[in-house]
Amino acid sequence: MSGALFSSESPSKSNPSSSSSCAAMERVQHMTKSAIRRASQIEVNPQTKRNLQELFVNFTLILICLLLIYIIVMDDVSGKADRGSVSSTSGSDPWSIISCIFI
Repeated sequence: MSGALFSSESPSKSNPSSSSSCAAMERVQHMTKSAIRRASQIEVNPQTKRNLQELFVNFTLILICLLLIYIIVMDDVSGKADRGSVSSTSGSDPWSIISCIFI
């Protein structure tokens, strides 16, 4: 075992629970390695692979757009706060504009 957390050194005798936790860690490491080995051998249809790649790209673009909207709205709100023009009765609530997009 190569990792420092999963060393093969025997646990100290003063802590009996460390031997069971060490065995559990070794079991988890073995299961993880075997799962990765099995997953790397799975053959995927090229059309399915292309669809998953497109889905991932679309998901990433949506997250980027949402982040940009959030940044713009927070900048707008903080800019109004800096100028002292924020009031609870103002009709230009930026969150109402964003909620209209998703309805």
